[in-house]
Amino acid sequence: MYVRDDKIPAAKLAAVQYVILLIIAILVVRLWNLQVRGSEKYINLAEQNRIRKVPILAPRGKIYDREGRILVDNYPSVSALLIREQMPKDYAADITKIASGLHMTEDEIRDRMRRMSGAQNAPFLLKDDITPDEQAFIEAHGDELPELETIMVHRRLYPKNGFLAHLIGYVGEVSDEDLNSPQYELYQPGAVVGKSGVEQFYNDILIGKDGSRRAIVNSHGKEVGRKSTEPAVPGRSLKLTIDLDIQLAAEEALEGHNGAVVAMDPHTGEILAMVSRPTFDPNAFSVRISNKDWNTLITDPAKPLLNKAIQAQLAPGSVFKIIMSVAGAQEGIAQNMTVHCAGSAVFYGHRFGCWVKTGHGAVDFSKAIYQSCDVFFYTLAEKLGIDRIAKYAHEFGLGQKTGIDLPQEASGVMPSEEWKAKLFKQKWFAGETISVGIGQGAVATTAPL
Repeated sequence: MYVRDDKIPAAKLAAVQYVILLIIAILVVRLWNLQVRGSEKYINLAEQNRIRKVPILAPRGKIYDREGRILVDNYPSVSALLIREQMPKDYAADITKIASGLHMTEDEIRDRMRRMSGAQNAPFLLKDDITPDEQAFIEAHGDELPELETIMVHRRLYPKNGFLAHLIGYVGEVSDEDLNSPQYELYQPGAVVGKSGVEQFYNDILIGKDGSRRAIVNSHGKEVGRKSTEPAVPGRSLKLTIDLDIQLAAEEALEGHNGAVVAMDPHTGEILAMVSRPTFDPNAFSVRISNKDWNTLITDPAKPLLNKAIQAQLAPGSVFKIIMSVAGAQEGIAQNMTVHCAGSAVFYGHRFGCWVKTGHGAVDFSKAIYQSCDVFFYTLAEKLGIDRIAKYAHEFGLGQKTGIDLPQEASGVMPSEEWKAKLFKQKWFAGETISVGIGQGAVATTAPL
């Protein structure tokens, strides 16, 4: 009988066995990495796929007047929330549907996504204050658009017709420029903060702390339960020194005019009323102001966003004569002065007129004050000189900030020889002092004296 010798050589068989053992070893090591060494990582990934963190936005603190009467409140609003984790890789078709249902353009959605790209993939508000039909669209398309959800937001409710607008200010989203400054380094894109007035100055008190809820979702991104909730902490309320009754009277008195009114308690320095005209409606900012409306405000020559009480630098006029009177009396000059006012006077070759063109006749210190005679104070200014005038004006606080708890306060201007030399590298001329004597010329103040 013929027997074929087809046995596999021992060397080849050993090599095959080693290869099989190596493959098994690699698979065991890989399995160990997945199941043991990397278990925490993959558990976290699985948890993230199953658990969705949804923000709970904190309402800002309310603002009251000195008697506890409410000035600024909040109102509940529904907004559209975009959950980026639920968006498909190719989301072009979804953007088209979302734009149609929320009455937005696709460019608006893409711009919003780009603007929020730095928010660490967190959900963000896509559209504020949505209408009932837009809310119904989100609910009806929950299965095909799992990235869309509604969220309750507390929006600011300001008084109507620009009442208290400059003092209270308004809120808005932090800008890219804001996020690059140390003041806003802890905020995320989309955060709503105070942008002017009391809202900005006391933002850290009013803003509160957002919470969140961890929702359990299925494979389609639909919420099927809740795991835990961290409630939001509302912002603290703020009581101002403003008296609502005095504020109303001041607002009515300035209606239709361009200027500012400030009422203070002379014993404490508390601000009882502050009005600036023209004004603006801060409610336009409580959701999101359009570029068109914003451009209209900032290009308006009347400057409605400017708080004239603390930011406008204007000649104080005749009220400056009170400071001149104090300076003249303290220096022992004004008490012994008597001038003849014929309606004007000549100083250093230039004629300066009085507000009474026929003149006041003989004017002593007392008459100069109650009749506000320009010629008397021109003469007093000449005798005092600019540096002595500046000395007393500085003691009254002119040329410096008051320190009021409002942002962007200007300091005003009180000229002197040193001031002109430093700022303009020029000599101060004696003739420039004459106009300063009646609160004109280079002198400028913010709030009315």
